[in-house]
Amino acid sequence: MPSKIPRFSTCSKPGCGKAGVRGGGCSTCKKNLCAQHTAPPFHKCITSLDDATWQKLIHEEVSDLPAKIRIDALLKEASARRDGVKCNFEPGKYLGAGAIMGCANYHGWIRFNDGKSWIVRVPRVGYGEVPNDLIDYLVASEYATLKFLEDTKVPTPKVFTYGLASDPDNQVGVSYILMEALPGTPYISYKATRQQKERVFEQLADILIEISRHPFPQTGSLIEHEETIEVSAFASNRFVALHKYGPFSDSLAYFVQTAEQYLDLIADGQLYHEYPTDAFCFYTMLRDHAHLLVPNEQDGEFFLRHVDDKGDHLLIDETGNVTGIIDWQFARCVPASEAFGPSYFSADLGGLYSGDIGVTSEDSKLAQELRKKGAGDLAAHMERDGFARAFWHGLASGLTRDEARGVIAGVTTGLKSRNLWQGATLEQCEKDSRWGRVKALYHANSESADDSTANIQTP
Repeated sequence: MPSKIPRFSTCSKPGCGKAGVRGGGCSTCKKNLCAQHTAPPFHKCITSLDDATWQKLIHEEVSDLPAKIRIDALLKEASARRDGVKCNFEPGKYLGAGAIMGCANYHGWIRFNDGKSWIVRVPRVGYGEVPNDLIDYLVASEYATLKFLEDTKVPTPKVFTYGLASDPDNQVGVSYILMEALPGTPYISYKATRQQKERVFEQLADILIEISRHPFPQTGSLIEHEETIEVSAFASNRFVALHKYGPFSDSLAYFVQTAEQYLDLIADGQLYHEYPTDAFCFYTMLRDHAHLLVPNEQDGEFFLRHVDDKGDHLLIDETGNVTGIIDWQFARCVPASEAFGPSYFSADLGGLYSGDIGVTSEDSKLAQELRKKGAGDLAAHMERDGFARAFWHGLASGLTRDEARGVIAGVTTGLKSRNLWQGATLEQCEKDSRWGRVKALYHANSESADDSTANIQTP
């Protein structure tokens, strides 16, 4: 029976029918393979790419773009929005220092004859085989998010127009957003001076306070409807979900559904195929502790959150002034505990990758700035604990089984030390209708003849 869980791909081996693992496509043989068929004797290609091969693949991808983008139509759109000022297209650098291409989007320059510059943002359609309708929805949602932010004090690039590949009236031929090019360079914490760091923390507190002044009635992604911006279904979850879902007016339902997405994908063989039983137990644990994220939450108010807030989403000048916040793809309206809680920006990455759910020194520093500005309620979210951050970080891709077990042990220990542990995770897994499929994945992928539950690291 075909899976009802949306997939990037199905295994290319004839007659298999199982899900292709995420990130498991082979650039050599161009096959997508399931957990069982990614390794010899079924698959014999060298799976790791050297730098030269990787750069060659990127070059080939970017070289194909001019054939897909109707440059004349793009320039006509841009010129029309500046009262006919002529312009030219300049490809954006995509490798090396100064590269402006991200994991999911290509960027090029629109250079006007009067010296002004814009950015054109184009999804990397061939990168990861994301469904076309989801790509279009992501573009429309990012445009709506930036339009909403134009009416706030949050510094963001102004957007001028966008087009969707599915729209027959879009003469450019691809999905795209035309936006203002902002000055500044990405904020990199370890490269920043003390003065720059202090200035950034001060301004980030102002930005969070400004966001708190614009609540929404539901969780979800912003979309433009009849010239108004409203909350609609979620535009994916950083490509974890390949379908739209929600919106939710209940905070707990939102968090539980997020964990359930991972559980579905693990049972389908798409995620964590090297250690499916451990991963399934981990996300079951997160789901069963989701209520900790909403202990005093008042449903009815949700707030916009930038989901990729590692720091390089902030553009700063030499003194640390934030000139803009970029890369709003996947932005969503979420409960206050997530919107104003510990984030990637203030995380200790070493601790995060070991499952530490404690509050970091930079969490406390940002909370202190919020209190200075009279936002004690937001500071309380920032300092409550790091479980919200651990929940969203989950198990990072590329972890070995031992590394994943380290994260699981760290989160479990943190919950127990706070007397928050619910216990009985394995028992909950065994009651789950998906558990049989998860154990079958373990047996199919493991050289061990032991029962899959024998080696599960669960309290």
